[in-house]
Amino acid sequence: MQLMKTPRSAMYLAFVRSQLCAVTQTDHGVVAHHVRMPPHGGGVGLKPSDYRTVPLNQMRHLELHQVGEKTFWKRAGVVPEMVMAELLHLWIMKRYGIELPMIEDPDQACAYVDALERFIVSSGAA
Repeated sequence: MQLMKTPRSAMYLAFVRSQLCAVTQTDHGVVAHHVRMPPHGGGVGLKPSDYRTVPLNQMRHLELHQVGEKTFWKRAGVVPEMVMAELLHLWIMKRYGIELPMIEDPDQACAYVDALERFIVSSGAA
């Protein structure tokens, strides 16, 4: 059985860092946080795909690591899958010039993120 490599993209991470913080909507000190909640991969010592990232300012990023993913997102009132979906949607429109419908239902966000990530990786321009 061949293991697939975790998708990496310095260009996509730079794009995520150029966005507003998903919590504060500010642009100062934004980092690309790799979401480490199921089903996004990761785990102890394993970083999820670069396409499973959200922009957070440095203070919120530190807070997230102090309180944990689930607690942080619940307190912030943000659905990270929706943020990932919106960013991947925008990335594909900008990078590939493809107009896609955007989902609005958070229950569909994981499947949408999966599909968009598969498209990017299969295009060979990941």
